[in-house]
Amino acid sequence: MKTQELLSVEFRYSYLDENEIRQYENKKTTIGIYETLEEAILAGNETLKSLSEILKFANKDCFTKNGGFFGHPTRLIVNNRTPGSNIDCYVKITKLTFENVNKLLDSIRIYG
Repeated sequence: MKTQELLSVEFRYSYLDENEIRQYENKKTTIGIYETLEEAILAGNETLKSLSEILKFANKDCFTKNGGFFGHPTRLIVNNRTPGSNIDCYVKITKLTFENVNKLLDSIRIYG
């Protein structure tokens, strides 16, 4: 079984269309796929640094290897929406697991 780390950014926002009806949108993009959590954390913190020039994040917001709940990695950072802003930003590190489908099925059959 192989694992990698996916770094992505999602923007959720709203606007009024030409008929003055509120519309909701979201756009998501992949920043990169990394071999280790450490590499993803470095890239994630650089991404936060770039985004913080436009969006407001708390000063303490950063990805860490053991700074989350119960010493787990911090894998999700959300911006602090300011009054008048209509943009939410989610920067996320997701563990990707690659496994042979036959091995996966064999492990499921043990329980079935």
